[in-house]
Amino acid sequence: MSDSYLCNICGERHDGAPLSWGPDAPDMWVDLPSAGREKRGEVGTDQAMIDEEHFFIRGRLEIPVVDTGDQFAWLVWVEVKVDDLFHMSERWTMEDRETTSPYEGRLANNLGVYSHPTLGLQVKIHTRPVGERPYIEVLEDHMLFHEQRDGIFITSSTRNRSYAAGRSVVKVVGRRGDRSIDFDKSASHQVSQSEIGSDNPCSRHLYQLVAAKRCYEN
Repeated sequence: MSDSYLCNICGERHDGAPLSWGPDAPDMWVDLPSAGREKRGEVGTDQAMIDEEHFFIRGRLEIPVVDTGDQFAWLVWVEVKVDDLFHMSERWTMEDRETTSPYEGRLANNLGVYSHPTLGLQVKIHTRPVGERPYIEVLEDHMLFHEQRDGIFITSSTRNRSYAAGRSVVKVVGRRGDRSIDFDKSASHQVSQSEIGSDNPCSRHLYQLVAAKRCYEN
């Protein structure tokens, strides 16, 4: 099989391994009982809210690929304070929003390919220009932290991808050990290859919900 993949956004086939992956929702959302889940919150492409108490933003946790010069990106969810989400949303379409000071948060997904849990890791959220998801910086001593600093290798000789039974496998060579990223596309915790290049109206709707809640509390 040729070393290529079919993009589920543009519908075109691209050469090489897909370098952008991530869960479609925070783990907390996936763990909710499916019955009545929609009454407890909402998940857009870039923001999420659960029980009007937990607020999330989606960003790119980027890792340099040393041998190709590319960036591998985990599209992860980060739990943030409601005031920070409100602040981000107010600046959602503002020019120069990337000059905003970084926000603090904690990873809201456990990336099972790592031997130690990633759920709850402390991170910084760096705002980028309009149309780009924020950059997520890992702050704690974890393999993700070291990979962001040192990079990983994904070479043609070590890349192994299989589409049997709806699975995709990418072998990653890290400075602290090798492992395979094994995505089961049929799992309930869906892993998505999608990368939206512009801000989404769904996120604006979540912003309005947050604003309404703040007005009610005041």
